[in-house]
Amino acid sequence: MCSSGDGILPLLLLFVDKIVLLLVGSFLSYEIRQASLMSFGDSRQVIITIYNIIIFGACGLILMLLLESAPTSLYIFTSALVIFCTSISMATMFLPKVCGMTPFSQFKRTYK
Repeated sequence: MCSSGDGILPLLLLFVDKIVLLLVGSFLSYEIRQASLMSFGDSRQVIITIYNIIIFGACGLILMLLLESAPTSLYIFTSALVIFCTSISMATMFLPKVCGMTPFSQFKRTYK
């Protein structure tokens, strides 16, 4: 398994960067939520997606620390976690739009 002599500093910087991006995304989603335009009505889905990423990121971090000595298992679980998180995030963002496009949908929205 590869290792670095730098210790935990590069990993810590990577996580701090991602946490700052998630906080900025949460703030922008909260601010957009109060807009009256119908085309900005996705703030609820964005918030759910951000929570999803935070939860799966925390699970990935725990798995990374627990399975450090088994790189094959770590790779399998991390890959599955990334694919699952991405799939749920995309479904959260785009399924309401696709359901709204069907001709007999109860969830039809009018965009201006």
